[in-house]
Amino acid sequence: MEAINNLKHLLAVESIDAYVIMPGDFHGSEYISEYFQCLQYITGFTGSAGAAVITQSDALLWVDGRYFLQAEQQLEGSDIQLMRDGEKGVPSIYEYIESFLKKGMCIAFDGRVMSAEQGIRFEEISEKCGAVLRPDFDAVTPIWDERPKLRFGKILKYGEEFAGKSTKVKMLELRERLASSQGDVLLISALDDVAWLLNLRGSDIPYNPVFFAHVIITGLQLKIYAPAVQMKKLQRMCPYAEVRDYEEFYEILTSLDGMKVLLDPGKLNYFAFRSIPQRSEICRISNSSFIPKHIKNDTEIENITIAHLKDGIAVTRFIYKLKKRIKNGENITEIDAANMLEELRCAQAGYVGPSFAPIIAYKEHGAVIHYNFENAQEGEDATLIGQKSFLLADTGGQYLQGTTDVTRTVAMGALSEDQKRHYTAVLKGNINLAATIFPKGITGANLDSIARRPVWQLGLNYNHGTGHGVGCFLNVHEGPISISNKMTAGKSLPFEKGMVISNEPGIYMNGQYGIRLENLMLCAESPDKPGFMRFEVLTLVPFEREAILMKEMNEEEKAALNKYHTTVRDALMPYMDEEEAIWLNDATKPI
Repeated sequence: MEAINNLKHLLAVESIDAYVIMPGDFHGSEYISEYFQCLQYITGFTGSAGAAVITQSDALLWVDGRYFLQAEQQLEGSDIQLMRDGEKGVPSIYEYIESFLKKGMCIAFDGRVMSAEQGIRFEEISEKCGAVLRPDFDAVTPIWDERPKLRFGKILKYGEEFAGKSTKVKMLELRERLASSQGDVLLISALDDVAWLLNLRGSDIPYNPVFFAHVIITGLQLKIYAPAVQMKKLQRMCPYAEVRDYEEFYEILTSLDGMKVLLDPGKLNYFAFRSIPQRSEICRISNSSFIPKHIKNDTEIENITIAHLKDGIAVTRFIYKLKKRIKNGENITEIDAANMLEELRCAQAGYVGPSFAPIIAYKEHGAVIHYNFENAQEGEDATLIGQKSFLLADTGGQYLQGTTDVTRTVAMGALSEDQKRHYTAVLKGNINLAATIFPKGITGANLDSIARRPVWQLGLNYNHGTGHGVGCFLNVHEGPISISNKMTAGKSLPFEKGMVISNEPGIYMNGQYGIRLENLMLCAESPDKPGFMRFEVLTLVPFEREAILMKEMNEEEKAALNKYHTTVRDALMPYMDEEEAIWLNDATKPI
């Protein structure tokens, strides 16, 4: 509470009535370095998505359904009011601010860590209410005495043997799009877009192999704005570009007077947006229309398939070894299990690191959708895994060949009829979505209910999306595609050949257990139905036969499961030792 009290005192001194804190960094990243953990420092909430409003008397935190339980636990004992975003009767952060502000009041935020899209909303609200807007006020730095330093890591070349296309070709295609739009300047600030375009990868952000840089592109020039310590290295790696100091980015934007500037307001920060002269013509675009990294080329698809084979070997071995060690009476904690899986992934050639913080959640912890055990220490709060109920393992890896994300809910012992019924419903949702053939032009909003239907039939639901796009040795959560029942008009994008998306329905019983089953899928054209699309499952990890209620599965679903398990068995068997092979054969035998 000390941080909030210090912030409230500063707001009073500065005559600020409401201060907004959004998660993110100067580039709108989902995963952020310690320097940017302002929301966590002020509120204690450790999730990767949320927002806070601090007034001189109150503090409110908004989180979506993935974080309801986590936020409830982490805010316990504080004076912070939890706002369950999307729930009936709960105003959005914008609705709250509009109801709170009165004429003459002042609202402030740090526009460098807020998207232009978000900042414009607050700007419009403040004008409507007659309030004063201070979008350049950093209220956290003055009160954060030991704020971590910004650190910059290694940058590596991502060769055409992985990328499948040179930067030269990507730039030619991008400039063709720029010319067709009659734009003078294109601003690219999202770190994964920068990395993809330049065929480089970095280590400045946890879990995402990206590096800090802004890019400005014209018909003739490519300018990279990078931290001073990285400038010489980037100039050697990108001899075709002009590399400038990171801090010059905002200054150069002020010189774009009278130009037609193309930008994605959801991918550029508000301070940068407002640095562009008013006489410039701002054309709002989607970065994905110029940086089509969500559509994988043949080389990327080939490599992604290899990455999933490697990951399947590691995760399947993990399930076998974990079950064996628990049955042998070993004391293994959630942390031990995470370390075990990490060691197995490290044994795979080309493995770089996790693609997100691992979720290893036993029993009731599985009901916390984004459960995180990072604060648990060995010998203190570490949770032992027992021989009952479920263990939910949602993990992923970054390989040079691609990015993986897989969830398996492992039966650790005998299961009840309800547990099996719930597991089977989630499995049916996963299988049915994966087997869907659909016409071109269909979006994720159209397909979401296919995965949810078996869960809905039990009178249950899950409070997260069904699927998200995944990068190629890039961000594990990659826009613009998704599968969700909360997609708004204009936000959904039709599926196209080469897109990679997750398939992850779930059921969460608060205080008991959680079940989620996630595979990654490649979107492809139907070979025998012109004008139709289908999914090809990339993930190679068996499901839990012992958790399935066979009577709940129809013949089509059984056939689909058997076909998938045959694929898994055939792919992984050559890499298993004798004991593992016996177990895998049993785990994938037909039902």
